[in-house]
Amino acid sequence: MRFVINQSTVSRTLNTWIPMLARQLEQLIQWPQTTIGPSEGPYIHLPNTVGIIDGTEIFIERPSHLTTQKASWSDYKSHNTAKYLVSIDPFTGVFTFVSPGFSGNASDRFTVEHSGFLDKLKPGQRILADRGFTARDLLARKQAFLTIPSFLRSTGKLSGEEAVQMRKIASVRIRVENAIKRLKDYKIFKNTQPNRVNKKILDDMVIIACALCNLQPSLIKSEST
Repeated sequence: MRFVINQSTVSRTLNTWIPMLARQLEQLIQWPQTTIGPSEGPYIHLPNTVGIIDGTEIFIERPSHLTTQKASWSDYKSHNTAKYLVSIDPFTGVFTFVSPGFSGNASDRFTVEHSGFLDKLKPGQRILADRGFTARDLLARKQAFLTIPSFLRSTGKLSGEEAVQMRKIASVRIRVENAIKRLKDYKIFKNTQPNRVNKKILDDMVIIACALCNLQPSLIKSEST
């Protein structure tokens, strides 16, 4: 042991300090107060866009309880995972929302509905998302809008207008994928999280990492450059 201390001592120390650090750093994850941003490029076609959402999954060890094993199994990742809903500011790329962790088999719609994300929305605001987020009706209840890429028609083709719109959406939406990549670059998330890391501690670890990402140089260059 490099520091000549017991694993139990390390565990107690981390279980004390990780929550405290998360409570301090979560102040860096703030929902935007305005939707004012660039009025050129793809934004002109996406008025009042306040966030880009996506889900991200963190590998966890297979739980010992069979019910929990099934609930945490992600068909997408072929692994037991904890799933998080995140949102970034479309103009700066910083994280503006991080949900608590959900079981790996939770749908994108379920995470939107039960994460507290909808409580952040105000009438008229627009959210960008991938096709898996079939939650347009949930946002409509908040008088907000969900914009996702168009689905292919039965002919396998999109109209010219739909194709142009999809490219514009994709050019902005990919920014959340870049933000998540930055989050996953932290070495602690490259390994499978052991069962001894409880859900609350894992949630706090994600909060800390997202907050630290927000302190890094902007992911998005100025539209004028």
